[in-house]
Amino acid sequence: MSGDFFGRTKILDEMAELWRRPQAKFVTCRGRRRIGKSTLVERFAERSGATFWSFEGLPPYPKMTNQDQLDAFARRLAELGGTFLEHFDSWFDAFRSLTLRLPSEGRVVLLLDEISWMGKYDPNFPGELKFAWAKRWHSRNELIVVVCGSVSSWINENILCHTGFVGRISLDVVVP
Repeated sequence: MSGDFFGRTKILDEMAELWRRPQAKFVTCRGRRRIGKSTLVERFAERSGATFWSFEGLPPYPKMTNQDQLDAFARRLAELGGTFLEHFDSWFDAFRSLTLRLPSEGRVVLLLDEISWMGKYDPNFPGELKFAWAKRWHSRNELIVVVCGSVSSWINENILCHTGFVGRISLDVVVP
């Protein structure tokens, strides 16, 4: 990446400092829609020489279900992991499969984009994400998990103020 990314070099530098920490990192990224949050995270991964895996929640539509979100996640995982398409009955299963398919060596940036859409239809979603973080991802020194979204209130309620994530957030990025 060359030069300043829309005046966000300072944010990219703050994120780059995370690699100095000797454990996995959990980052929240919030801001209004169409402001460049996802692109910022992708540029950060590119700048870091990290493998970049990105999953995006489906925009809500009438009669959408949690299974629709899980199926979209499964399709993306098959695409990224070069594997067969799986069926997931829960986020526990989806995050377990993701863990098994993430690159095991080198820097990895994992983006869970539009996290509020992804987790909207399952009240257990924050708990399953917390379990994946604490039991599966936290010990991976070269992993940065970024949850991103435009619904700041959802991220605040379900991540930043959720008792399971207290003290686990490495960086909270608010994109202006």
